Amino acid sequence: MRWGNPATKRHEMAEHKRPAGRKTNRPLVFGAVLLAMFMAAVEVTIVGTAMPSIVADLGGFALLGWVFSAYLLPQAISMPLWGKLADLYGRKPVFVAGTGLFLFGSLLCGLASSMPALIAFRVVQGLGAGAVQPIATTLVGDLYSLEERAKIQGYLSGVWGVSAIIGPALGALFVEYLHWSWVFWVNVPIGLLAVAGVAFFLHEDVARKPHALDWPGAALLLVSVAALMLALLQGGAAWTWTSPPSLALLAVFALGGLPSCGGSGGPRSRSCPLPYGGTASSPCPTRRRSPPARCSLPSRPTFRPTCRACWSIPPSWPALP
Repeated sequence: MRWGNPATKRHEMAEHKRPAGRKTNRPLVFGAVLLAMFMAAVEVTIVGTAMPSIVADLGGFALLGWVFSAYLLPQAISMPLWGKLADLYGRKPVFVAGTGLFLFGSLLCGLASSMPALIAFRVVQGLGAGAVQPIATTLVGDLYSLEERAKIQGYLSGVWGVSAIIGPALGALFVEYLHWSWVFWVNVPIGLLAVAGVAFFLHEDVARKPHALDWPGAALLLVSVAALMLALLQGGAAWTWTSPPSLALLAVFALGGLPSCGGSGGPRSRSCPLPYGGTASSPCPTRRRSPPARCSLPSRPTFRPTCRACWSIPPSWPALP
């Protein structure tokens, strides 16, 4: 006897539960998801060509690297927490909350008056960006059957390649013809469209079992991943790999990461379910490290922003899927 595909059956059952007149508009929701993915992905590359102008206005050249790290680190460590919240409370409210936090951070970044303030606001922006990718990937699984997902996932992956190509050029245009604040403020209209698309055209009617989030486990997981990211970012730069800070951070990761993912079942839900599967907590796709030349020329204030952007594009081609 052939039972069929369980994932397809779950998809059909979820669609069957939606009441008449409130069916999800899949094309509009998927378009909103693509906009949100592009918004979060382009923020990694669009800032690079604006950094000379930002440093000229705000100072703090020694803190330049933290403008990027302050965005990527919170994004990475908050993904498991956002994913679990989406499993517990639904995709729509968590997606809207995370995107709203990202837009709030973008507004603050454009208004920053000092480099430390910009770094702090980038942390807020990164925390919001951590909600976009795992929930977007999960929405694809909720809305599309197994046979359709390969093509849809290809579109989602293509967003990262497109953002890597056009991000530097967009940043250069904003700096040269407007102001560096617009590399952050451009997210606002894009994000509002994404929020509107999900809020008005996504209708969830899937029964969810009551669970209590394991907040101590979630905090332990965030601390351990933050320690690992900080060790990888600063190791070999601010201190040597065998120095006490590096060893201490790696020890924090080793001691804190496994207990937070191990869990003990029961009514409290783990923050990092093992084995992986069926949750909104999805890992960030691996990205190739760009050559050092990409980081050198965009930081030279003697070149026009558009020239720096053109130099930044070729190393981004490997990011295409």
